[in-house]
Amino acid sequence: MTTASKGLFAYFLSLIGLDRVTHSASFLKNAAPSLQASSSSASFMTESTLVVNGSDVYDEKGRNNLTTMAYDAWSLQTMLSNLPKIALCSLLTSTALKYPKVMQMIANEQPATWMLPKDDAQDYVRETQAIKDQARRVVHSLDGLRPSEQFARETEMAQELQRVVRFSTNTLHASPQGHSLVALVALMCVAKEGLCALPEVSKYIFGRAHLGRLLVLEMAGVLKNYKASHTLLAQWPNLLSILDPPKAVVAAADPADQLAWLMDVLSEVCAQMHDCDRHWAFGQEYENVVNIAARNCRLVAH
Repeated sequence: MTTASKGLFAYFLSLIGLDRVTHSASFLKNAAPSLQASSSSASFMTESTLVVNGSDVYDEKGRNNLTTMAYDAWSLQTMLSNLPKIALCSLLTSTALKYPKVMQMIANEQPATWMLPKDDAQDYVRETQAIKDQARRVVHSLDGLRPSEQFARETEMAQELQRVVRFSTNTLHASPQGHSLVALVALMCVAKEGLCALPEVSKYIFGRAHLGRLLVLEMAGVLKNYKASHTLLAQWPNLLSILDPPKAVVAAADPADQLAWLMDVLSEVCAQMHDCDRHWAFGQEYENVVNIAARNCRLVAH
């Protein structure tokens, strides 16, 4: 079975408490196809769509070897997260009873644990970098297209970015190993990639598709329910580097100086998103999230 399929299976088990939440950056890279692979907006998958290659599914007689299904990791993650836990249990149980190899895979999974592995901070960095890379691919998927083609695919690009935002929060904050500061950095990466897009694309993303509203609400959510741990300290400079700070900031001996720089960047990003979305009745949320961050952000739990 491929690495991507194993990663997907581990994630599926984690949703119903049978395994710890694990989302590897390699899983995202291998399983999530680029938006550029879509030939038209008609082939774009919605959050409730799962595309399966007919040659890869089981027939009624079963097969000796597990095969790989074609799926969009972002769409599938959103779909599974929205299912009731009882539905997930029923689906997994019926599948395990029908296919003994699935039962064996469940038996081989590691038991759930609330302890963080030693390399968990490195996982934070890998996941955040993977999210940034995905956001960049999506944002620049329209580069080089004719204006009419860009217009036809703007909606699918915005929907894909929304999935990246939700995936960031679910992966880096909602899990037991989640960390609010890591989730905030990932969301800031998505925002910065959108703001650095072509002017007409950026205007659509934040002015008409209102991605900024989703971003600031997600930011506020992860900051109000603040999660922190000591495991991030060793990898904090590497995580901060994903935002392309000045070398002096990365080399700063006092993490407080680095957090102050992060707050300045967050303030600038939120101001730029607000400038693109002046007609939102709750526009003060762009400023509020900066105040919440300044009040709550810390590297370790108190």
